[in-house]
Amino acid sequence: MSVQSDRKPMRAHPEPPPWLLPEKLLGTPQGDDLTHDLDALASILGPALESIYAYGSVVSGCFRPPLSDIDLIVVTRQPCSEETAERIGRHAEKRRPPIDATFVTSEQLHADILPTPVDLLSKPFPGMEAVRKPEGSLSFLLDRQDAYENGMAIPGRPLAESIRSVPWNLIEQSLDRLSPHIVPNFKHPTLMLCRVVCTLSRRRMCSKEGAGLWALENLPSRWGNLIRADLDAYAKGRKNARPNPKALDAFEAFCLSSINRTSSR
Repeated sequence: MSVQSDRKPMRAHPEPPPWLLPEKLLGTPQGDDLTHDLDALASILGPALESIYAYGSVVSGCFRPPLSDIDLIVVTRQPCSEETAERIGRHAEKRRPPIDATFVTSEQLHADILPTPVDLLSKPFPGMEAVRKPEGSLSFLLDRQDAYENGMAIPGRPLAESIRSVPWNLIEQSLDRLSPHIVPNFKHPTLMLCRVVCTLSRRRMCSKEGAGLWALENLPSRWGNLIRADLDAYAKGRKNARPNPKALDAFEAFCLSSINRTSSR
């Protein structure tokens, strides 16, 4: 005689998606930490999570821990609630790899306007773990174009099915607005200035390291020492903490003049 149990069957917790990590992170502590963070993010967002795209140095092969950020675009099916944003912020305070993530809905991902609407920013700085951006972003179109050209899905729909190229006039406008803020706000201002000039000249996004090497071949030789110093600092995973201030100011003026000439063509 069989005895039926009145216990209800336990509901299995959904398994996290199989993450496709960038090759640079495979078998590394940063890769293990990122996997843990992605599992936590999938748990927080649940079925609202649509796709996650990695781009930037972690995909291009120029990733330099501990200084380099892991750049992510997180696509959701609807905007994050305040409770979800708070949970993302609390988790971001504890995570170890420096992750710079932009959360957008599917509709925001395809918005070809400037400033560009985004849902949430989560940056590796105190007080910036989960920030709303109601005024929109002046740089997200550059991130989207970088992901379109060089990114990868981890996981999600293939890039070709989800992200489209940004119209070139919006790339120019974004770079024009970004350029005056590079020197006071970026860890490698010389390479970032090279990156803007290189992108406008080649009409294609490029990495900081690639832009520095391009600049050594294509810009006047008088800037060589400044560029090589920042390339060396970047290769060693540290900030270029002591650039010559006068030389950096002169290089910024040169680059801004070049950017204005290129954008006005």
